[in-house]
Amino acid sequence: MFISTQAIVLSKIRYKDNDLIVKCFTESYGARSYLIRGALKSRKGPFRAAYFQPLSILAIEAEHKESRSLQYLRDLKILSHFETVHSHVEKATVALFLSEVLGSLLNEDSPDPQLFEMITSALNWFDHQDRCGYFHLLILTKLMRYLGCSPEHNNPQNEYFDLESGRFTDVNQGGKLVIGPIVSDFKTLLGMQFDTNNGWRLSNVRKQALLRLILDYFESHVPGFRRPKSVTILNQIFH
Repeated sequence: MFISTQAIVLSKIRYKDNDLIVKCFTESYGARSYLIRGALKSRKGPFRAAYFQPLSILAIEAEHKESRSLQYLRDLKILSHFETVHSHVEKATVALFLSEVLGSLLNEDSPDPQLFEMITSALNWFDHQDRCGYFHLLILTKLMRYLGCSPEHNNPQNEYFDLESGRFTDVNQGGKLVIGPIVSDFKTLLGMQFDTNNGWRLSNVRKQALLRLILDYFESHVPGFRRPKSVTILNQIFH
């Protein structure tokens, strides 16, 4: 069948000499992979490799068949005319990191329009910010709710965070407990919105600690989640 939908580019890999396999999170069909023939052959073709930068937002027309794992693009239009996401070195690194994380988290072929809207709105907001700030941390905590694994945050006085149960607690019962300033930082992050940080400031060391906590949490709660290789490059930015 022929379909039309919006899509967010999550990854691209070279296939044979001139082709690409591009994984997208689509608004109407969930995560899908597309074979793009001739994308590396000519800069004048209909599907150039430059169209598929990390987290680019596209309007696509494609041929879908449930019997195959790779689908075929028929047409596309770039919707995300980002001013800074791909041209600003720090933001481009954040985009690369987030696309890798999303590619590992979003493997289902079932649609989630609300999640799609959250991601696209967040990216458009990020494009107009002067600095990277806490964007990568914040969007990852927002994803937890859509994936059904958001931590329980009932009592702000609890000093421990249990990675396995996803609960803040005041009882040290062993297991994968987190303690220290990072617990307070995590609570603050969970209560933040994209457009309000109330002057919150963290050192780069504490940002990296928060990121490790979030990735540890995904490893504990999302089957098949793979720790992104690009986290090393990201940490070089926030060193």
